[in-house]
Amino acid sequence: MKIAGHELRSLNHIVACNIEKIHYPLQCIIDYLGFRVVAMLHLPINKNTLKIGSSDAAKTYNYDDPELAVLLERIGEQLGIAPHHLHKQRVSIAGDVEGHKGTDNRYYVIDLSRTFPPMYSPNDKLAHLYKMFRPEFVRFYSRLFKPLCSDAFSGFIDERPQRENAEYDVKEATNYFYTTVIPIAAANLDNACKHISITGALHHHHSFFNLCVFLHRDGVNLRFMRRLYHTCKTDVAKILLLIEMVARTIKKNINGEMRDHTTTQESPTVQPFQDLVCNRLNEVFRKVDDYWAII
Repeated sequence: MKIAGHELRSLNHIVACNIEKIHYPLQCIIDYLGFRVVAMLHLPINKNTLKIGSSDAAKTYNYDDPELAVLLERIGEQLGIAPHHLHKQRVSIAGDVEGHKGTDNRYYVIDLSRTFPPMYSPNDKLAHLYKMFRPEFVRFYSRLFKPLCSDAFSGFIDERPQRENAEYDVKEATNYFYTTVIPIAAANLDNACKHISITGALHHHHSFFNLCVFLHRDGVNLRFMRRLYHTCKTDVAKILLLIEMVARTIKKNINGEMRDHTTTQESPTVQPFQDLVCNRLNEVFRKVDDYWAII
């Protein structure tokens, strides 16, 4: 689910770069019965139209169109991404982002989920696939310090000095995120909540305050809400964070149950899934102790 979200988010930010001659697939995310898929239009491309990028996890890297390479480099510069080299070829974004020259003679970019650099996560070998920095943070950090490499910790960079430099830069950025960005975001949230009453936070918070937009603007991923909760000082800020965390946990649990249910469900009807969701929501709002003990 995370990778699907990264795909669409990266597409939106690349489109916002407004680079002429680059075209993109019309796509959306569909959540259904606990599953998530990315749906996109069929493009006029195939394995023979790949001009820039890799389609085999960077075992090989295509660099066959200098004009497209320049356009991709402009995108990387705007997003705050550091260029690097794979198989002695210059890479502007991530090595597995694909640039095609379609059969209609137009340029297309696809496979964008790893556009933005990963955070340093020493205990998670797959973190480079889904634990990314927010685009807002990457842009800010590149202006303040230096751009970051999207292929850090991916295993794609074969030259040792370059690989070590890319990983060191990401480690430094991760440390800056924890020690500086999180405290600043917490202080900003505390300040924004000064004139919000606890009653208002409990009953009307979505009508005047979008927590997700607020945190994303500061470059903070929602997975760090727990850390923010322990950093914030005002009760209202903590309540807003707690509401969001609980709601997302309930949603995650329900989606997981629906996915499990599909393996035993023989009938194609959606009624059992509707019953499951209603039962879980009843447990939430009736304050069933067993459910809250689990959550």
